[in-house]
Amino acid sequence: MKVLLLEDDLEEAKAMEEYFEQLEDMELLATTGSAMQGFTLALKNRPEAIIVDIQLGEAMDGLSFLEALEEVKKEYRPFIVVTSCVNSLTVEQRCYKRGVQFYCRKSMKGYGPAYVVGKIRELMPFMDCCDAPPYLLYDPLQDERRFRAEAEFVLAEMTMDTGKEGPRAILCMLLMLLRAELESPDIAPPDLNAMDLALARRQEKSVGASIKAVQYALSQAWAHCSDSVLKMYYPFPLAPDQNCPSAKEFIHKFYTVIKKRLLDKVHS
Repeated sequence: MKVLLLEDDLEEAKAMEEYFEQLEDMELLATTGSAMQGFTLALKNRPEAIIVDIQLGEAMDGLSFLEALEEVKKEYRPFIVVTSCVNSLTVEQRCYKRGVQFYCRKSMKGYGPAYVVGKIRELMPFMDCCDAPPYLLYDPLQDERRFRAEAEFVLAEMTMDTGKEGPRAILCMLLMLLRAELESPDIAPPDLNAMDLALARRQEKSVGASIKAVQYALSQAWAHCSDSVLKMYYPFPLAPDQNCPSAKEFIHKFYTVIKKRLLDKVHS
């Protein structure tokens, strides 16, 4: 996979270049601090992914680069990760509206080349389902109500009744992810074990009980729900040795699906 880097901070660019030198399945096509040169390189070489710093120090900045790239999206649509020191929801929203798949704040704990490349690996195979920004209406209470209703509807369509333990745990974990993203966008979302621990304390159950309940609910859904419905609401391929997704991959990937469905409704 070829990746283009637009970064004018020499130290950050060097760190990214050194990290790519260790990779066998990804090649850093070029590094440039010029958005205009980056646009030319992108059109000429068609890299599969582009990492762009939103604050490039010249007349054509990162946003202008995204706008220019959007003009040719019918011919060329790469996977785009924006890196940014800008702590602005307005800027973040503008980036997502211009085709960015992931907006990465440099202030986020754990930020670095490995984190950025990890996001490309994680999200690129599911590009169409990862266009949803982490903010829906910018009203946390309204967002949670809409999110809950949409998640309950889709889970029911997949034969998972949230009145039962497993689907109810799924819904609780999805809402934990939403709250974490709305309240602390600079902090990485909680992992499955952290959410399981929170549910165990809240419900006075043993650690691991929620994960087991989620896994059982998924196994039942994939055993009894039609393939067409499952693929409609969870369009991610399973590994050859899987009969259903793992609890971990389902929670985080299904979360992006619900966000995208909500955004499609909001902006339709």
